Amino acid sequence: AKRFEAEFEGISKLINRWMWCPKSAFYHDVFLDGNWLTAKTSAGFWPMIAGVANHERATLLAGHLLNPNEFWRYHPVPTLSADDPNYDSTGKYWLGGVWAPNNAAIIKGLCNYGHDGIAHLIARKHLECMVEVEKKVRPRTLWECYAPDLALPGTAKNGKDYSRPDFVGWTGLGGTTLFYENVIGIRSRVPNRKITWDIRLAERHGFRKYPFGKHWISLVAEKRKGSTSKANITVQSPVSLTLLVRVEDRIAEVGINAHQTKAFNV
Repeated sequence: AKRFEAEFEGISKLINRWMWCPKSAFYHDVFLDGNWLTAKTSAGFWPMIAGVANHERATLLAGHLLNPNEFWRYHPVPTLSADDPNYDSTGKYWLGGVWAPNNAAIIKGLCNYGHDGIAHLIARKHLECMVEVEKKVRPRTLWECYAPDLALPGTAKNGKDYSRPDFVGWTGLGGTTLFYENVIGIRSRVPNRKITWDIRLAERHGFRKYPFGKHWISLVAEKRKGSTSKANITVQSPVSLTLLVRVEDRIAEVGINAHQTKAFNV
C-alpha cells in the first residue's frame, strides 16, 4: 500500500507541475519539451476523479464545464472544447463526441470536490439527450457516442456514418449509475448500512425496489412545488439502516428500523 501511495503522490506532483496551465486554468497534454498542447480535451477533467487536483483547481475546471463556448453544449460533455478549430458539432468520434465513460468520470470527479449540483445538471442533461435520440433516430437504441450540438448519434471518424449502435458497453452508464446516483441522487454503502439521498428533483421520484445487499428497499419522495420546498419522504426497509438526506442546505440523518414504514420531511 505504501508503495502505491508513494507512486500516486509522485505522479500527482508531475501532473500538477507539468500539465496545469495557469493561463487557461486547465490540465493539458504536454509535448516532450514541456510545452502544452493548446487543445482542451475532456481528459483535462480526469485529475478530479483521480484526486490529483486541489479544490481551487477543481472549481476552475467546473467553470469550464459550464461555459457554453467550451464544454457546456446541447449535449454535454464533448471530448474536445468547442472553441478548438478541430471541434466537430457532429462528434466525429473524438473531435467532440460525447462518450459515456468520459461523462461518468467527470461527474464522479465533480462529486469528489463537492460540486454535486453541477454533476446532477450534467447527468440529467446527458440522460435527457440520450432519450431524445432514442425516440428520434432509427434504430431506437443506445449509441457508442453522441453528437454534442445535435439530437443525433455521434459520427464515426469519417464524419459521415453514425457511431456504433446497440452499444450498452459503456453507454448504459447513463441509465444506471448516473441515473441512480446523480439524477435521483441515491448512493449506498451496504457494509455500513447507510444510504445517502441528495434530493434535487421536484417531481415524485425514488425507488419502489432499491437493491441494498440481498434486500430491496422502498424510498419515495413525493412531488413538491419546487427544488427549495420541503421533501416528504417515505421509506420501507426489511433491514435497519441510516438514511442521510440532503435537500438544498438542509441535512437530516434518520434511523430506519427493520420492517417499519418511516415517513418524514426534510
